[in-house]
Amino acid sequence: MAGVSSGVSAILLDAGGVLIFPQPDLLRPPLQAAGISPEAAAFGRAHYQAMVTQDLAGTPPMAGTWWREYLVGYLAACGVAEDRCRDLAAEVAEATAGQAWTHVGAGVMAGLHALAALGLPMGVVSNSDGSVQEELHRLGVCYPPDGPDAPPPAVPVGVVVDSAVVGVAKPDPAIFGIALEALRALCRASSL
Repeated sequence: MAGVSSGVSAILLDAGGVLIFPQPDLLRPPLQAAGISPEAAAFGRAHYQAMVTQDLAGTPPMAGTWWREYLVGYLAACGVAEDRCRDLAAEVAEATAGQAWTHVGAGVMAGLHALAALGLPMGVVSNSDGSVQEELHRLGVCYPPDGPDAPPPAVPVGVVVDSAVVGVAKPDPAIFGIALEALRALCRASSL
């Protein structure tokens, strides 16, 4: 565990924006229709700019509007004119709902393997709709011990906690408690 503080007992990662990102192939067509043809790297930058925009907004989006509000910042970061962002975001949000977060980020698999090599219990905690565990498995990113193995390079993790499944969402600290307790139970079971 070289380079890891002795106070670190587990690693919890988010899915969206850490492991998986909006699929550029879904977002490229509406951008091209708006006269914008971003290069591949622009999609990654647009994600982070959209997150900054949401963080600086002061109040969180109303229930059910997160994806659309995120897209307003995302499309603006790609170069869509401000007066066109909101309408285009509404169109894109409707067309891509539930299917957009399918792009495995650059360096994700190398990073996951490096974290796994530290030997610490590791898990994923996501505000999602009940599908994040299946999606991470399908994309070959990671899988928990109670799910089917995924082919390499997928990384085994101790737990995948989905807010829709456990009934509590971030930023409520209870969701992290659920993940840590599951990791503790897994560690106890493996030491028997």
